[in-house]
Amino acid sequence: MKIENIKLAHRFIALLVILITGFTIYGMWSFRVLNTLKVNGPIYKKIIQGKDLIADILPPPEYIIESYLVSLQAMDATAAERKALIDALKTLKADYDSRHTFWTKEDLEVALKDQLLKEVDQPAQAFYRVVFSEFIPALEKDDMPAASSALNQMKQHYGIHRIAVNKLVEMATKRNLADEQNAKADIVKSSWIMLAILLSAIAVVTVFLLSVSRQLLRQLGGEPNYAAGIARKIATGDLAVHIDSKSHDQSSMLFAIKSMRDSFSGIVGQVRSG
Repeated sequence: MKIENIKLAHRFIALLVILITGFTIYGMWSFRVLNTLKVNGPIYKKIIQGKDLIADILPPPEYIIESYLVSLQAMDATAAERKALIDALKTLKADYDSRHTFWTKEDLEVALKDQLLKEVDQPAQAFYRVVFSEFIPALEKDDMPAASSALNQMKQHYGIHRIAVNKLVEMATKRNLADEQNAKADIVKSSWIMLAILLSAIAVVTVFLLSVSRQLLRQLGGEPNYAAGIARKIATGDLAVHIDSKSHDQSSMLFAIKSMRDSFSGIVGQVRSG
């Protein structure tokens, strides 16, 4: 159906619908972008999760470097000093287990989760097994050769653990960087989509308004003063003037002028007959 065949009231209803639809889509997309990228949004939480991961492993509790250093201190400490250091090792082990349990419940990528919960954890657990089954009992008995032997085993486990930690840090850092870059790209892409929606709505409304305005100007005295010209011809007695009016658009000015002309023609006809 051509626009010219649509009633004026319906045209403006269509214009209103276009405006509401365009800006509703624009608003919904804006809300979606803000909800995704806002603070505490999904991307923000993922970045924070990665930073928490690094914070947990550099250093404790998930990086056992402090446990290793405390063990070295205990080796050289006096009998009176060792109790506090042994208690510190027990606390560090409890902290490690607590954070390890936390990360088992987190939604990590498979590669990161395997690296943390297997490659990093296995040598750490081996380290603590030696600490509590051999190293601490030897210190409590003041058996320094046995303690030294246990410390050498602990050193080997710590070395393997440290290599795994370094790899995990590298993986988490790359993930964080990728998430930040994806967030920036998503912001740029979403901004262009929002702009495209807005411009499209404006363009459609503009075309629609131009079409309506041209039709109104043509019918109501725009170019070439159509309605005014018809009225002047009728005023001079030209009742045969052609009026381009849609028969169904009975509320238009041209229809009213046409009805007036027809009425005048009827009156004139009656007068002539009389």
